[in-house]
Amino acid sequence: GWLRSTLDGADNPGLPKVLAAGTSEDNHFLVLEKPEGRNLWEIWDDESLSYPQKFECLQSLANILKSIHSCNAFMEFVHPESVIMNSDGKIRFRDVLDILPLPLHPGGPVRGTLYTPPELISGKGCVSASVSMYSLRTSFNADQ
Repeated sequence: GWLRSTLDGADNPGLPKVLAAGTSEDNHFLVLEKPEGRNLWEIWDDESLSYPQKFECLQSLANILKSIHSCNAFMEFVHPESVIMNSDGKIRFRDVLDILPLPLHPGGPVRGTLYTPPELISGKGCVSASVSMYSLRTSFNADQ
């Protein structure tokens, strides 16, 4: 229910659409679309795109994150493979299963991948949505 209300509240075309929702016994479920397209790595490496076009993609990504943040939520991590450009040239998230609530209380549900910000792995919680950008900074710095 919480993820559904976050996606509905964010109301951003860059987020997957809810195709179905329901309850089975004590479990809630969502069926989300899975947008297809070229991922952020492929976009960034595409020599036919100018740097202003590439930075427009990053600005679109920032706007999607801002809409999530406006619902008191954030992405645990944003990996370039989870962001795509669809055939219409629009930036979209491929999946949103890493959206977490803000503030994230100590001991909150963190996956703890290599892209997760250290402050989340520490288990001390989080009060700032800026942690969403950690994984992008890490990914692009590792590429250089």
